[in-house]
Amino acid sequence: MKVDNYDYKLIEWVNIQLGKPYIWGETDCGSLVRKGLNIVYGKDCFGYILAWDSEVECRKIWDDLGGVDKAFLDFGARKIKGTFAQTGDVAILEIGKLLTASVVIGSKLLFSSADKGVEMRDITPFLLLPNIRFYRFR
Repeated sequence: MKVDNYDYKLIEWVNIQLGKPYIWGETDCGSLVRKGLNIVYGKDCFGYILAWDSEVECRKIWDDLGGVDKAFLDFGARKIKGTFAQTGDVAILEIGKLLTASVVIGSKLLFSSADKGVEMRDITPFLLLPNIRFYRFR
């Protein structure tokens, strides 16, 4: 169940994150999603998964869980259509062999990349991509 005023709390937190550099375990996409979901639900939706501080550790953790999609479903998330995405949902985008995760905030996605750090991007162009999936946790 979502906590009271989660949307305002999430926006406050996002404003603090914007412009920060990409750091594994702090502002990489998975760490941001984990922290964002914690604000929305008041708990760690990733449960027993240990935090990581490198790309190698991150990939190993998710690979050991059978991949991000399987892990999200195992953690109680359900797949939704992008057109139904709302604040607090998570988008998973495949870029070649790389996956990136983003928290949905209104009509934007919270992104993190090595070259630009943490930023917000308009969700609209992503809705048309065949290689994006959306999840809603409970």
